[in-house]
Amino acid sequence: MKNDRICIGIFICIFIIGIAGSVFVLRKSDGKEVIITRDGQELYRLDLTKYEKPYEIEIKSEEGTNKVLIENGRIRMSYADCPDNTCVKMGWLKSKAMPVVCLPHHIVINFADDSDSPDGVTGLQGD
Repeated sequence: MKNDRICIGIFICIFIIGIAGSVFVLRKSDGKEVIITRDGQELYRLDLTKYEKPYEIEIKSEEGTNKVLIENGRIRMSYADCPDNTCVKMGWLKSKAMPVVCLPHHIVINFADDSDSPDGVTGLQGD
C-alpha cells in the first residue's frame, strides 16, 4: 500500500514536470528574425517586422519549388510541389522548437538564434 502511494507520487511529479517542460519549450517565440536554410546553408535572413504588406518568396531548386509567405509579422510555407505538403500543413512558424520543414526539398524555416538567451530546446547559451 505504501509502495503504491510512492509510485503514484513519483508518477504525478514526473507528469507535472513533463507538462511544465512542454509548455516552456513550445511557447511562442518573441523573436522576429527568421532564417530560411536549404541543406544547412542560409538562403535568407529576414526581419518579420519590416514587411508591412504580404510578401512571398519563391525558392526553386532541383528538388522542386516552395513559396514562403510573410504576413502580419508571421511566416509560413504557403506552397510546395512535394507530394505530401506537410510543410504547408504546418501553418505559421510559432516556436523555435517546431521549425517549418520541407524534407523533400531540404528547406527549414526557423527563428534566428539569440546568442544572449538560452536555447529553449537544450537550455544552452549560444556562442
